[in-house]
Amino acid sequence: MNNNRFLERFQFATKRDLVLFFVKIASMTIMLVKGAQYFDFPARIKQQYFYYGIAGPAFFFAIWITSLISAYMCSFIRIFVVRLFMFIVFFVSTLSAITYFKVSGNLLMYDTLYVLLENARFAGSAIHEYLPEMIEPFFVSLLAFSILLRPPQLPPILQFKRINKSGTVALVLFPYVFMSAFCIARGGYGLSQTPPQYCVPSLLAVIESERLYFGENQRMEIPDKALIKSNKQQPNIVLIVDESMRGDYLDLNNSRLKLLPALDSHKDRYINFGLASSGGNMSAESNQILRYGANPENFMETFKGNPYIWNYAHKAGYTTVLLEGQASEGFLNDRLTKKECAGIDKFIYIKGENSFEKDQEIAILIKKFLAEKDNKKPYFIYAIKSGMHFPYDVLVPQGERIYQTSARGFEVISRDDMIKSYCNAIHYVNNRFFEELDTNIDLSTSIIFYTSDHGQNLLDNGRRITHGSKENVICYEGLVPLLVATDIPEYRSSFLSAATLNKNKASHFNIFPTILSIWNYDHAYINKNHGKTLFEKIVMPRQFLTGLISVNRFRFGKFTPISWVSIPDTVVSR
Repeated sequence: MNNNRFLERFQFATKRDLVLFFVKIASMTIMLVKGAQYFDFPARIKQQYFYYGIAGPAFFFAIWITSLISAYMCSFIRIFVVRLFMFIVFFVSTLSAITYFKVSGNLLMYDTLYVLLENARFAGSAIHEYLPEMIEPFFVSLLAFSILLRPPQLPPILQFKRINKSGTVALVLFPYVFMSAFCIARGGYGLSQTPPQYCVPSLLAVIESERLYFGENQRMEIPDKALIKSNKQQPNIVLIVDESMRGDYLDLNNSRLKLLPALDSHKDRYINFGLASSGGNMSAESNQILRYGANPENFMETFKGNPYIWNYAHKAGYTTVLLEGQASEGFLNDRLTKKECAGIDKFIYIKGENSFEKDQEIAILIKKFLAEKDNKKPYFIYAIKSGMHFPYDVLVPQGERIYQTSARGFEVISRDDMIKSYCNAIHYVNNRFFEELDTNIDLSTSIIFYTSDHGQNLLDNGRRITHGSKENVICYEGLVPLLVATDIPEYRSSFLSAATLNKNKASHFNIFPTILSIWNYDHAYINKNHGKTLFEKIVMPRQFLTGLISVNRFRFGKFTPISWVSIPDTVVSR
């Protein structure tokens, strides 16, 4: 009799309950194991023990054990809304983490997740580019569907009657609180090789909490003495920031390409500084450096504290214009904030069906502003081109391609095809842009700067991450062009001398101080807060930043989230 009662404690009410139980357990186990298939547990445990003693492996195992318990429990919780929420969390987290690893060879951690969130507008392009890599992760993630199945009636041994519904939900969600707190204590780190179903949401929670908590940095006021009074007429200034234009794929730097005949036909108009370095290898970082004018010799302090370029323009008597060719109307791009936007007089979202149409409209608007004769103030125009963001082949109609590439389908694109696709996009989008820009443009009272936000990795190291790498970064991700065009004699002469002096030596860091010098700000003030202009001899090696340079992390202890990547002197114009 006692044996029968003992066995009854393990018996399911029906065979259906038994099947459901094993389906749920098997699905959760396979999903967790497959999501962790790229983990090197022995190496991770050894590393944790080396740095933190027994506490390191203890925390690591605690995270895994609580995650496993939570994963199993959430599948049997009877509140459908909670199960639906957990299904969405598990599916999205598993899909994103495994796909990112298959594409990049790296884990989806704090830095990379932050970057992906900031570039969510390119999600459609990313899905198109990496669809083959998403097939297996999709089916693994689909195992989370078992959570939505009705929970079976469990045998008495597995029923925890003393835990009410609220307590069950709390146990299911506990790993997220535990892992978020642990991540905060480690300044964004500490969750490497933990279950992605819990790691990714925890990182997301920390990132969003930081955004709400820290807000914006306080920026210094521009002292009155910084601006030197002058009676000479100020020129219009245009800063064009292209998307993904690699410097050595510009015809003026590589005469063999013949991708931009329109630019070549007007090459005498442009003063070429050769191959320059971007501020960072991501759009947001580079555009921030261009808008804040950070001094590389005192980077973090000046990056966080310098006034915006719009404030300098206003003080110098300019009307400020932003031509936004990437973000949809109502959205802010490249870490623009509402506070910074208060300094922009004309914020214009560029409309168009594709990069070609948007960039054509930008060229037309630039010419329209520069042609105005009755404007009381000169213009400072910051133009963000739509450009050549990957995947390149979708940017170019079949009839406009100068190179034919192999059929894509679900094949992994070859380096040769990738380069050809990139060249097609440059020819179609940028050749027409320069053709439109240089037709009937009046530069007698204006100066145009042209550069790109970053370069491109065209499978140069075998990795399909085109830019924004945080590990194994190659120099081509920060290799950009730098051109200047003006018909104002005194400035043209100065820029010609500067291009001779600093050919293949300039960077984004030199553009902001150069503009301030044109606006007649004090030279000593510029050098202290913003670094050297293009008119001075540049001795600092070409280099760009990788890492989240604008992030205020919750952290205990010292932490440096950025690193510099050098562009060797051997990388020169061909």
